[in-house]
Amino acid sequence: MNETLKTIANRRSCRCYNEKKVPLEIVKEILIAGTKAPSALNKQSASIICLQEESVVENLRKRLTDFKGKDPLYGAKTVVIVYADKNSRFAVQDASCILENMFLAATSLGIASCWINCLHDYFATEEGNQFKKEILNLDDEKITVGTCILGYSVEEIPEKEKKSDYIKII
Repeated sequence: MNETLKTIANRRSCRCYNEKKVPLEIVKEILIAGTKAPSALNKQSASIICLQEESVVENLRKRLTDFKGKDPLYGAKTVVIVYADKNSRFAVQDASCILENMFLAATSLGIASCWINCLHDYFATEEGNQFKKEILNLDDEKITVGTCILGYSVEEIPEKEKKSDYIKII
């Protein structure tokens, strides 16, 4: 099996991170991988915000924990938000490609990751919308499509059994 297929096969969602922060140089490599993703009509409708500053990440963690009743960032020290203009026809598709590229890049570099969806719901609240505007500088025309958390796993993440009826060839 070639290295790309090994990376795809070994990618896992991590839901338990240790205290070690991913070095900025590695985070930048992962972000750049995201920018290499395909986009519909090459419009590149989605954009990336990376939260690496401890005070900002902890502020968001506290807010989300209050909102969800638990830490949906699972202790991760790096939060990458992928967003797009809400009127962009292919916002979800373009952003999803960016996220997947970043997950695969992270895996290839030995960094744990997970797709987090709750920011979309949190930003729909009055408090969340205020955070989105004041801290992230995003207006109401921008939607959060998905969030990638990055860090180092506390433990090895076991492979989960996948259903076997994904593929049909006609």
